[in-house]
Amino acid sequence: MNESEEEQPGQLTSQKPERAVSVDLGIARLATPSDGRFVENPRPLERSLERIRALQRRLSKKRKLSGNWVKAKRKLAKEYEHVGNFRRDLFFKLGALLEREYDLLVLEDLNVEGLIQKDETKKRRLLLHGCAFFELRRILE
Repeated sequence: MNESEEEQPGQLTSQKPERAVSVDLGIARLATPSDGRFVENPRPLERSLERIRALQRRLSKKRKLSGNWVKAKRKLAKEYEHVGNFRRDLFFKLGALLEREYDLLVLEDLNVEGLIQKDETKKRRLLLHGCAFFELRRILE
């Protein structure tokens, strides 16, 4: 074999993938592969919203830059961090599962900003923000 016929690392081969699937992203069901299975959306932001609102209210009652304000701010930041970590963990587990099961993934291309601007209801906008489709897409790629 000469150099042109050898497979270079990082180069795509012309082999067809054995198992290919398209993934539909949504609010109620986070991911629905084309083979019929689905992953429910646990909605981490919606779960923590009451606690976040209470912490935000407590923070607003404190005098800015006081010791108690700093403590309240730290608690609020931890709650937001918890939401982000929960979501990130879910996406990494979903990505690992899809990577193990399939050779080729085709993701739906969503215009989330357009959906958010078009939608009038506050709850639906919150759900769209809470799904973090971009982060899921980034992890799967």
